[in-house]
Amino acid sequence: FDRLAFHESSSAGANDGSGPFLDNISLRADDLIVNGSFEENTIAEGEFTTLAAAVVPGWKSLTGGGIELWHTGVFDVPASDGNVLMELDSNDNLSADAIYQDVATEVGKVYNVKFDMRSRTEDFTSDDESLLVEWNGITTQAEGYFASAAKTWTTHYVVVQGTGGSDRLVFRESTSPGANDSSGPFLDNISMTLRTDDLIVNGSFEENTIAEGEFTTLAAAVVPGWKSLTGGGIELWHTGVFDVPASDGNVLMELDSNDNLSADAIYQDVATEVGKVYNVKFDMRSRTEDFTSDDESLLVEWNGITTQAEGYFASAAKTWTTHYVVVQGTGGSDRLVFRESTSPGANDSSGPFLDNI
Repeated sequence: FDRLAFHESSSAGANDGSGPFLDNISLRADDLIVNGSFEENTIAEGEFTTLAAAVVPGWKSLTGGGIELWHTGVFDVPASDGNVLMELDSNDNLSADAIYQDVATEVGKVYNVKFDMRSRTEDFTSDDESLLVEWNGITTQAEGYFASAAKTWTTHYVVVQGTGGSDRLVFRESTSPGANDSSGPFLDNISMTLRTDDLIVNGSFEENTIAEGEFTTLAAAVVPGWKSLTGGGIELWHTGVFDVPASDGNVLMELDSNDNLSADAIYQDVATEVGKVYNVKFDMRSRTEDFTSDDESLLVEWNGITTQAEGYFASAAKTWTTHYVVVQGTGGSDRLVFRESTSPGANDSSGPFLDNI
């Protein structure tokens, strides 16, 4: 049990009924990032400015340049949280802009880094509108740069492991030729929290808003936590479409998207402890009455190996069924894959539903 105390001065004569004022005291143990939404600096309405990194609490510049902050609404760009956002390509046009924080971690503990990013232009697929995240000098994503949908805030997640010392988290704009042109991606709402019991991010697909009565196939890059193994999109449904309820929340996922690429497969890479055993739990539901067919079933893979010797997982006819899989951690980054059937004819845009993973 730790005590935080505020004492007035003990100097002679100080206890005279007139002293300093206190207000707005907080102590947060959950978020390791300081000033993650850049709200500690006041930027006038309608303005943006490049500040010396030394006056932006929490953040430092890796490249020696300033940190460019915008008030929400400038050039019709809203902040994703609060009134201030940051552009990761400041007007001083020094080497590729990079900001960082050094955070104290516990050895071996796993942390979730969450951040919102937004492209400035319609050309959201270019390196100029994307960014890298580094942890202790190592790029966190094997697939390349993080990006967002065109001029839309997108939430991304990164999983990192603490060394027990001071670990460095870096957000870096693209180093591609021509990218350092004073127009780059926006950042906001950055946090880093200790991962607790659930290693899966966005397991019920609730991070995307799907309108009532609608379903849609989204680019995997805009579905937090999940990635597509086959290059296709991720099809999400609002609960109740075609009388299919979600098993948890308001959104569910169909594992046979309308883009009809190769057999649909989604995955997450999770940081595990060596030798530790983990329980994977998920709900699945057949779309049709023919719930015994391969078309309405799925495989679960752990580091490329099918987890069930008996074949595909299935559900009762048009009913949510909960399944469990037991896996063992390698102490590194382990891959959990949900894959629709690869049987002939199965890739027909009608497959099993997933939720509550």
